[in-house]
Amino acid sequence: GYYDFSENPRNINPVSGYIYSANDWPEFNTSNGSSSDSSFKYQWYPGYYKPQYRADRINELLSSSNNWDLESMKSVMTDVTNPTDRDIMELFYHIVRDSINLREDDLFSQYDHLFQWSGEYNREMQSPTFYTKFLYHYLHKACGDELGEERFKLFLTTHQVQRAMDVLIRQKKSPWWDDVTTPDVKESRQDIIVAAYNQTIEELRDQFGDNPKIWQWKKACKLEVKHPLGEVAIFRPIFNIGPEPVDGSNETIMQSGFYLNGEGEYKVFFGSQMRIMVDFAHCDSALNITPCGNSGHLFSKYYNDQYDPYRAQEFRIQRMKIDPATSEHYLVFRKVIPN
Repeated sequence: GYYDFSENPRNINPVSGYIYSANDWPEFNTSNGSSSDSSFKYQWYPGYYKPQYRADRINELLSSSNNWDLESMKSVMTDVTNPTDRDIMELFYHIVRDSINLREDDLFSQYDHLFQWSGEYNREMQSPTFYTKFLYHYLHKACGDELGEERFKLFLTTHQVQRAMDVLIRQKKSPWWDDVTTPDVKESRQDIIVAAYNQTIEELRDQFGDNPKIWQWKKACKLEVKHPLGEVAIFRPIFNIGPEPVDGSNETIMQSGFYLNGEGEYKVFFGSQMRIMVDFAHCDSALNITPCGNSGHLFSKYYNDQYDPYRAQEFRIQRMKIDPATSEHYLVFRKVIPN
């Protein structure tokens, strides 16, 4: 069925003083007023939405201050921390620690520090590389046997994988932990997580080397902006931009989106098409940046001039009005009235 137009999600003059969205589950305040209103209640609309993680992080940062300007807002627009991933990593640590003494076991002691992580996806850090591969193997070992390989790959392309990863890890008695391919053994959560950990360490050592200090995120996560002609192998180096390292991950505000996989190479293909900040009291100082450039013409100087600043979390001034003193390079439309 359909909701009446009057029941559409809306948030008018909220007490917080700001409105935000990250394609997350819309919350409908039926009173359109404050929580002191006697008619105040919330309604949640069912549907297929992105996880709440980015929206929660936006709300966390915006609610921390009432004094924002363009400079301070940059820290929100370019934030690369996901507290949910930090919490899952902490659960990984406690589950593995109950089985393996990370500090005393010669084979594993050098990896103990990888668990001490804030959830920040900085390209120079090693923990994001470790966590992302660990996350894949945890989900694959828990769900791959029931779903089968093809359906598991399909599962990884949906928003449900982000929703499930935090819920499942907290369910110690979930039937998903049992490997249906071993009917004589009933695996536990600890069995699956420890096996995922062992495979993660083994594969990262093969992929990058034995020293975890060189497992930086920049080696695993890269952004390539693709031109349609770049799908042809011989044209790829000519038309495509990158791949080069980038900060962020699937559910960070500064989004660098990719599909989880067992190869440990994360090819970013979705994220912010434009980051833009406008102070409406000073529109001429507005800032923006795009992942590549304004022109789709290969030989234009604007084809890829924003690619490096975008990856570096930088911005450029967005021209909002014509300055007569420097009006060159502006395209001006004039209405011509015929005689």
